[in-house]
Amino acid sequence: MPQPLCAESGDAGQASELDELQRVRQRIIESIIGDESGGPAWQAALDRDDARRAELLDSPFEPLVWEDQNDDPEDDRPSGRIRARAGEMRLLAEGYANPASEHFESERVVARVIESLEDLLAYFNPTTPRPGNWYSWIMTIPGQLGSMGLLIGEEIPQPLMDRMLSSIRQEIGGLHLTGANAAAEARNHLYLALLEQNPDRLQRTATHAFQTLVYTTRSGLLEDYSYVFHGRIPYAGTYGMGFANNTAEFLQLFDGTRWTALPEQRELLANFLLEHARWFIVGAVYDMHITGRHYARRHSANRMLNAMLLMTQVDTSRRAELEAAAASLINRGLPVPADLAVIASRIDPSAAEEPRGFRYWYNAEMGAYKGDGFHVGLRQLSQRTQDYELLTGRGGEGWNLAYGFTNVGRDGEQWYCPDAEDRDERHRFRVDLCDGIDMVHLPGTTARIGAEPANPDHSIHVTGHSLNHGTSPFAGGAGWREGGVAGFILEPTQGDFTARKSVHFFPAGFWALGSGIRAEPGGDFAGLPIRTTALQWPTDDPVTISGDREFAGADAEQTFEDVRWLYVDGVGCVFAEPTTVTLRRHHAVVTAWIDHGADAQDEAYAYAMLPVATLEQTRQFAEDRPVRPVGLDRSVHAVRDASRAADSFVFFESGTHDGLAVDHPAIIYRLRGSDGGVLAIQNPLHTTQTLELVGQLDGPLTLPDREVSVQDHGDGRRTISVDSAHGRIYRLGFGERGRAAASVPRQDLAEFYAFRVDAEHTSGQSVFTMHLPNEVLETGYDLSLRGRQGHLLKPLTEADVLDRPAENVVRYVWTHGDTVAGTGGYLQQRSGRFAISLKADAKEAEVWVNIPESPDE
Repeated sequence: MPQPLCAESGDAGQASELDELQRVRQRIIESIIGDESGGPAWQAALDRDDARRAELLDSPFEPLVWEDQNDDPEDDRPSGRIRARAGEMRLLAEGYANPASEHFESERVVARVIESLEDLLAYFNPTTPRPGNWYSWIMTIPGQLGSMGLLIGEEIPQPLMDRMLSSIRQEIGGLHLTGANAAAEARNHLYLALLEQNPDRLQRTATHAFQTLVYTTRSGLLEDYSYVFHGRIPYAGTYGMGFANNTAEFLQLFDGTRWTALPEQRELLANFLLEHARWFIVGAVYDMHITGRHYARRHSANRMLNAMLLMTQVDTSRRAELEAAAASLINRGLPVPADLAVIASRIDPSAAEEPRGFRYWYNAEMGAYKGDGFHVGLRQLSQRTQDYELLTGRGGEGWNLAYGFTNVGRDGEQWYCPDAEDRDERHRFRVDLCDGIDMVHLPGTTARIGAEPANPDHSIHVTGHSLNHGTSPFAGGAGWREGGVAGFILEPTQGDFTARKSVHFFPAGFWALGSGIRAEPGGDFAGLPIRTTALQWPTDDPVTISGDREFAGADAEQTFEDVRWLYVDGVGCVFAEPTTVTLRRHHAVVTAWIDHGADAQDEAYAYAMLPVATLEQTRQFAEDRPVRPVGLDRSVHAVRDASRAADSFVFFESGTHDGLAVDHPAIIYRLRGSDGGVLAIQNPLHTTQTLELVGQLDGPLTLPDREVSVQDHGDGRRTISVDSAHGRIYRLGFGERGRAAASVPRQDLAEFYAFRVDAEHTSGQSVFTMHLPNEVLETGYDLSLRGRQGHLLKPLTEADVLDRPAENVVRYVWTHGDTVAGTGGYLQQRSGRFAISLKADAKEAEVWVNIPESPDE
């Protein structure tokens, strides 16, 4: 039997459905309005919104103008105007419902809302077209109208209210969407259910909203708590925060009612916020690595704060940690919205905690390091991830984001100076990038300059040359609080070359190493230079270069030989060997790169980046090199930090280095001393097999991950066997120092990776043979068929079962076009790519199948 997706609460039977529906409705209204216990933040928001309301009411009403309802279907302007008008109506309704507002129960507000709604429904009704992006019509506009109706609906004439509800019903249809979109879609159905006084719709809405609270094997929240969307693109800061905000709202609204979520679903959202999203905050904004195609925009972390505040009101085991994380964001000056000011006022600012050290997310192939005064985010391309996304005309210059880009933030600011006054507003792909930022030369990347594809910039639903899966199986990382290492073999989707790259973190910064940089002979890109960019930094300051040299030109480019180090604006860059470096200043941005030539053969590089340093500290680091590379070839990259007895290794193949022998490619971070140490290990090929490494490790074993066994040889040497799977990171602690070590937090999806589907097709029908994990046979499961856009087409039920040839094998038959998802368009998809989803409790596996077009269809 399928598991319920909403748990029964203890007092659910003591109240009627309508009573609980009213309780949810009242919670929504109270959350929107807030009260004076929210303190200065609440009052400031109320004053600001009242001023906006007064301005609206004092201005003459201007009817919407839609010159031609047969406009270009890709024209987004009509929906933008209607969306803005709906937003104005919600703002007015908030004042009308708030006893503290100067517009409380104002007849002027009622009159303006009625006048605006009459006008809006002439353009938003079942008979009018929907040009432009679907999101505004299905998500934004119904949501604004629905919340407005909850706040002021009793004052709207019933015939007009009925017309509005009819338009919303027609537009939002059924519940079809997935991921972050599913949660937003469910919110609109929630508003409609409350306006209709319809408990059945509310039950369907809660079930749909909480279906997004799953760990998945493909797109969504992965087992390492990273969030990917639109395939395998990191999106924790945009779609992920939409998912977090909407689901946190549902969790809080339904808490203590019959529609509350399962405990493991509540824990899931806390894990995402604490173990992934907050690691990618720079000051008060998101690292551009987690914003997908919106990388060029400045994204405030306020939505993460909102989700955390809501989750402090939900029963989880991590409430204290959520409060501490929320306190840190409040202390950074993030604004608290009026509806959450009451919750925020109860947060103790002294309890604030920040993440520190290194973390790697092996599902998303991305890492972060939090040091004193700086942040570094990085992303790596492999066959398990995609490069970048161009959609809705955005993201077109993101080609190199996955090529090892080290995104450095400092003093709460992103490196690309989003607040600069001279930013290029004319270029649609550089909304917030200051003028002079060069997306071809992203710091840390190795790229063939000029091989970037040309993307269209004029249309939505165009992916251009984006969404490419990588081809290399090698990528990964491992580490601990004080440091870590990540490495991959770069096989770019454009450019015909390969490079072996790694980044080694220590408290003052990181070493970036590259080897085996080889160009393919001939081809479309022959003659284009291959370069590794060490630095790109916005500043007017001159660059100081070893040998008493300086680069201070404006809009100039100059090549310097025998560079041992360079320094600019508090950032030091130190090279392992004297290196030829080209410096360019474009507007107020300095870029430094190493040119490997167009026909590179086994080229290499090694440089250290010190994000917070003085000139003297940079000179001293270059002279002493307390942290230095000790291995750099095609087989291994290694860096030693002698002061901390820390070593980091990327073994691209089996071998021996510094007394450590491995029988398989591996990424290893090692701390060792007289008081013991910590060892972190990963299989960067993500295969399921046993890794063995032999080395000197002192002290008794104090933390073995359960997949790890240790054999002592009696002479201080130990053989460590790791039963590795799915790229997971394993840790061991030795001696007293090792007692502080902890396993890498993750959710176990091992059984769900084994889900397999075989498909057979005849004219008009398909038979899906499902090979089900043993785990779901005991707990129950749900199966569904989804279309190429991820939209629900049909739940697969007992009525669709053809037979059961084995204990964990079930065959389902589907007649093409037999769906319950709606009429027309992709909801009636009969051929092409389909997803089959398996869900049980808070876990999901998704497998894609291709159904060929039938001659009869």
